[in-house]
Amino acid sequence: WCPTLISGDFLDGKEYRFPADTRPHLVVVTAEDEYKTETTLPEFAANHLGKDFRVTILYENPKDKYDIPGLEVLDDADLLLVSVRRRPLPPQQLDRIRKFVAAGKPVIGIRTASHAFCLRNQAPPDGLAEWK
Repeated sequence: WCPTLISGDFLDGKEYRFPADTRPHLVVVTAEDEYKTETTLPEFAANHLGKDFRVTILYENPKDKYDIPGLEVLDDADLLLVSVRRRPLPPQQLDRIRKFVAAGKPVIGIRTASHAFCLRNQAPPDGLAEWK
């Protein structure tokens, strides 16, 4: 697990962007145990996407796999890449993802993204919401 720091963490809470940086903002969300995309996607993004996109990578909380901190960056993102498997989330986190999708913004799902936010044949734990 590797946290991401931005200029706003040290300044006024807002990320600084150079005026000439007009790249679309891609948010990559990775939360799964099987495919190790928490390792491969950052490397792929660094090698192939950084030139054309401003990339933010979000990881599951290492102490709680049903928590993905930082999803508020979706509020100004242009594109979402999801590599998540069977992770119901706190309702406010899942609502951010639903809002992004409802806005008609592009979403790319890889691996097991067709069942990213629900468990198999069981209800989510108390306090969590699912999206089948």
